[in-house]
Amino acid sequence: MQDHTEMAQMSLSGTFTGHFIPAVLLMIWAGWWIWQTISTRGAYVYRTGTIEEGAFMPWGKAILPFIGVLAELAPHGFAWKPSMMNNYQHAVMYVWFILAGVVDILARKGRVSRSATYIAYAAASLNTALLFAGHGHMGGVPDTVHQILLTLFALSAIIAIAEIRFPNGGIAWLRIGTLLLTGIWLVWIAWILYRSGYDLMDHKNQMKSWFFFSATAVGVSVAVLTLHQMLGAPKAEDFEAPSSG
Repeated sequence: MQDHTEMAQMSLSGTFTGHFIPAVLLMIWAGWWIWQTISTRGAYVYRTGTIEEGAFMPWGKAILPFIGVLAELAPHGFAWKPSMMNNYQHAVMYVWFILAGVVDILARKGRVSRSATYIAYAAASLNTALLFAGHGHMGGVPDTVHQILLTLFALSAIIAIAEIRFPNGGIAWLRIGTLLLTGIWLVWIAWILYRSGYDLMDHKNQMKSWFFFSATAVGVSVAVLTLHQMLGAPKAEDFEAPSSG
């Protein structure tokens, strides 16, 4: 059993840090969305028509993911190495979210439509889902946890596209909750694969992974629903007066 576990661990090409860094970035992002939604009572969804409120987060999205790119590539050098394919996939994931930040900046300058900010977020999320669809198929727990992650990113893309057609606070909270759950699940993945010591080919540990996800999803859902109900609908004073001219 021990040999089996060690062989499975050796087959993992990622690292704890490689999963933990994007987890932290996604949770910070979700926290920002929670703050901007609470501070405006969700009115920004209606008054800006963009996925972000203010100037900070678009620039943050365009700059902070470079930390992830460097963490994936710098320790190994920037020369092409086929053995680093998982690192390259992670780096491309970060680049897509950098592009989403660039689209946010362009939208603030009036260079692209406001709905393009949602499309860019959806494209980055869908691209990440596709990357994880081909992120290695060694079976067992690694496949299980990454399939869940793939589903979360695909769901994020669907929600963002739906929000273009139905811009309201309820869907915004669904987007926030999905992003927060994705970040927390990445922390679980880092721990399960690299710190837990589990036999990654044991079906019982696959079941345990699903349990961890389900329990986490319940907790995030309760927290988001509670915040949504406490916040209530936007009031007239929460909306900015339209600018003249």
